Amino acid sequence: MLKSPFTRLTKSIFCQPFTGLPAVVWGYFIFCALFNPYSSILQGNLPDTDDYSYLNQTLDWLQGQSWFDNIQHRLAPPDGVAIHFTRIIQIPIAVLILLFKLTGIPWTGAATLAAVVWPPLLLAAFLISLRWAAALFLPREWTRITSYISLFCISLLFLFLPGHLDHHGVEAILVILAFGSAVRMIQHPDCVKWGVWTGFLLALALAIALEVLPWLLVISSFIGMWLMIKGRIAARAGMTFGLTLYLASAFFLAIYKRPEAWFEADILSYSIVYVILTACIAICCVGVALIGRAWLRYFVGTTLSLVLAAVFFLNFPDLISGPYGAMDKELAELFFGNISEAAALIESHSAEFIIVSMLFPLLALGAGLVFLYKSKGNDCWLWSLSVYLLGGALILAVFYQVRLFAYAQLFSIIPLAVLLHRGWSAVGERYRGRSRFWAEIALVLLVGPLPMVFIPAMFDGRPFNTGIGMFPVQRQYNKCEMHVLESVLRSHKYYGDKSLVIMNMIDTGPELIFRSAHKAIAAPYHSNVRGNKDSLRFFSTKNPEEAEEIARRNNASLIVMCRYIPEMYLNDRKPGAVTIGADGKINLSPDSSMAEKLIYHQNPEWLKEVDIPLLRNYMVFEVKSQP
Repeated sequence: MLKSPFTRLTKSIFCQPFTGLPAVVWGYFIFCALFNPYSSILQGNLPDTDDYSYLNQTLDWLQGQSWFDNIQHRLAPPDGVAIHFTRIIQIPIAVLILLFKLTGIPWTGAATLAAVVWPPLLLAAFLISLRWAAALFLPREWTRITSYISLFCISLLFLFLPGHLDHHGVEAILVILAFGSAVRMIQHPDCVKWGVWTGFLLALALAIALEVLPWLLVISSFIGMWLMIKGRIAARAGMTFGLTLYLASAFFLAIYKRPEAWFEADILSYSIVYVILTACIAICCVGVALIGRAWLRYFVGTTLSLVLAAVFFLNFPDLISGPYGAMDKELAELFFGNISEAAALIESHSAEFIIVSMLFPLLALGAGLVFLYKSKGNDCWLWSLSVYLLGGALILAVFYQVRLFAYAQLFSIIPLAVLLHRGWSAVGERYRGRSRFWAEIALVLLVGPLPMVFIPAMFDGRPFNTGIGMFPVQRQYNKCEMHVLESVLRSHKYYGDKSLVIMNMIDTGPELIFRSAHKAIAAPYHSNVRGNKDSLRFFSTKNPEEAEEIARRNNASLIVMCRYIPEMYLNDRKPGAVTIGADGKINLSPDSSMAEKLIYHQNPEWLKEVDIPLLRNYMVFEVKSQP
């Protein structure tokens, strides 16, 4: 009997080997991102300031800026600000921009289209990489099931949201590929190519983003333990890994910076510091690989690790606090106090939220521990690495930074896919008929919808169709959209024929630079110390004379701000200290910040508010010339 096209399509999606499943997951995610009414890209916005910064840097490069010049010259003029993003990741973005530019689209339009197209391409690459990494844990016909489970990893999928073209999506792909290479190296220690690939992928990931440092250290330390225990069996692979990691790190430094900057020790961007770190890892791997006796391997490996770690951290003590430990302390307090994803989960969320959000990775951790307990031979090493990475990601997310929770979800996918596969087999052996049907439904719900959609929705407090249940990529509405302001800044009627310096709030700098030809004082980057401090003091000071001094010292011609100001500009108090007098005039508290004064049109004499129709929530002020 001939089957209908619909039946064949359904079978390809829901039956082994799930041929159409990744395409359905990819399509559903893109649908959610593009048709959700709260989607950033539908509003014409990019999700994050880093996305605008990447476009700014790529456009500057395409328009003549040197490969080695990482200064954003329109930020915090006249000196500019060093942006730590590598040009390596900008290559594919530049190619897309050039392709769209060939059709006659202006530079900013071509860049915006590239920002829409690039993340979905990365998501497709991620789903393929995930399937490849899972191949040693699952039968081949079940590897595509990882796409289904990844659909419920909300924090992880946000990295691939259309418009979100910064380095985080590429970083996730490289980490999962490095994990897949590492497990193949363990499974086939006689095949040195997996040691080469693991070292190369980790070095590339580190050169692109310092946030990969925890996973480099976790995977490297695990390979070191494996090397000490296995001895000669693992010697070639372990030595190859260490040497490749070091040599590739040195290579990326050579193409990342000018020769005169090769030996500048800077822990806030990719530098010789991290090449030294990989050299230490290589020394440990080679030292252990050259020793035959087991007890001597343990002694040498442990001693080398402790001594080199001590020497390294004595020379770079700020790294103990993480790759941003050398930040200006005032800026660090500002950023980590106001950027929610930079805070530890235990410090920034309620116990109820933590418990609910941890259900998914804890289920995966429990499954991984059971599989580890039941595994034999080399499979013990594979599951040990999987559990090691997942446990490390959970600890770091809870006690270090919330943003690492995306990696807890990433490392949960394979254990849960194996749980689904083995559970499906067990159900098929034990149950028949309706009992089997409901048991299979329970399994499908258990590894995704239940811990990541239904249970969180019960505690969410919002209607189900407006919470996380319907759209896993949902974003809040942006009250401060810059589109009308952009037309004002570009219009020759106002400021389009000039290149002015704008005093702005910290979160708007990269977008202002992207949407206009003007310069901005502030942007949320650790290297912009002077500009960020001046912006914070300008908007938060109670003294208009101090604000004037800051504005004139920076040669600011315009003050641009949104009416919805962050609380960090309110002098540690909540908004609302406003009264209306008998004469109908607004009276502000003596502690009111400069930002509040401007919101209520109580600007000092040296500032002129510009009356611009339909400007919505943005306000523009001109700095008057000194008499």
